[in-house]
Amino acid sequence: MHILRVILFMAFAFMSGGCRSSDNADSDPRWQAWLLSTIKEEAAAHQHALLVRIDESHLRRVPMVYKGVVWDQGFVDSKGTVVRSYKGTWKVGERIAIHEEHEAVGKDWTPDIGQLHFIMIDTHTTEPIDVLGEEKWDYQPEFDRALQFEYSKKAAS
Repeated sequence: MHILRVILFMAFAFMSGGCRSSDNADSDPRWQAWLLSTIKEEAAAHQHALLVRIDESHLRRVPMVYKGVVWDQGFVDSKGTVVRSYKGTWKVGERIAIHEEHEAVGKDWTPDIGQLHFIMIDTHTTEPIDVLGEEKWDYQPEFDRALQFEYSKKAAS
C-alpha cells in the first residue's frame, strides 16, 4: 500500500507538471487539497511526525552511466533540529540526522540549510535515518496548521 501511494504521488506530480506551470499547480485548490490529504495520511502512517530545521547538509555525487547517458546520483546527509513534534516521542530541540538517496541530482543543487521540512518516520535514534521522498515534505504553513489541529484533537481526547 505504501509503494502504491508513492507511485500515485509521482504520477500525479508528473502529470500536473506537464499540464501547467508550477505556479498554477501550487495555487490550484484541488492540488492543495490533495497535498493536504496526502501529508495527513503520511503522518498517520508513521510513528513520528516532525517539523525539522536543517542545520547542515552535504551532498555526495556518484556519476552514473547507462547506455551512454551520464548523470549524478546523489546521497544527501543532513543534520537538523526538531522544531515541532506533532506525534511520537521526539522532543523539540532534539538533534536528528537524515540520509536521503536521489536517483538524479541537478548541477544546481544547493543545501537546504535553514529550511523547514516535515519528516514522517518510524524511528527515534541518534543514528542517521533513511528518509524516502514521500516522508520528507517542504514546509507549508497550511500543513503545519492542519497537523497541529489533527494531533491536538487526538491529545485532548
